[in-house]
Amino acid sequence: RARPGALIMDVAGVKAPVAARAARLLARKRDLSFAAGHPIAGSERSGASAAAADLFGGRAFALHAPAQKRRTHAYAAAARFVRSLGAVPLRIAPADHDRAVAALSALPQLASIALTLASADSGARRAPNLAGPGYRDATRLALSRFAVWKPALAANRKYVRTAVRALIKRVEAIEESLRGRDWYGLERLFSAAARERRRVNPR
Repeated sequence: RARPGALIMDVAGVKAPVAARAARLLARKRDLSFAAGHPIAGSERSGASAAAADLFGGRAFALHAPAQKRRTHAYAAAARFVRSLGAVPLRIAPADHDRAVAALSALPQLASIALTLASADSGARRAPNLAGPGYRDATRLALSRFAVWKPALAANRKYVRTAVRALIKRVEAIEESLRGRDWYGLERLFSAAARERRRVNPR
């Protein structure tokens, strides 16, 4: 139904299936421009009550223009629109996006759920008043609704499973260090984690 020359964008959290489908449709509808997008913004809250005028301010906004007649134009137009929202356009291939989102978005969500439940299983319920900022910050995402996450987890299941397996491996290494009183090994994990945290998110 779009008029000729229109720019169409999506904002799904997974890009490979969207880009592949769009490329097939654009082969038949050559008078449109399309860019797959994903704003890296939001929180554990959802719905109109979570709206914020500065939601996109300074946030990365992933973009990919699949094969189409006016591919360069599609990306440029999408990037202009993204900048008008205050966001920062980030050109990235769909597979790279999906792999990164599994590690940087889905994994923290699932880890927060596991951490919250593991805390409850191992003593948190006995003294909830002892929960401080560390618990609050690490479990914030446990407040997210499953209905919001189900489509993204289902569409990106392969990469999410890879990320979860990596988490399991790291947790097992921590448990092994504690069991063997390997304080040097545990210190190395602390140091490596701090370096990686500063590399990915310096602030």
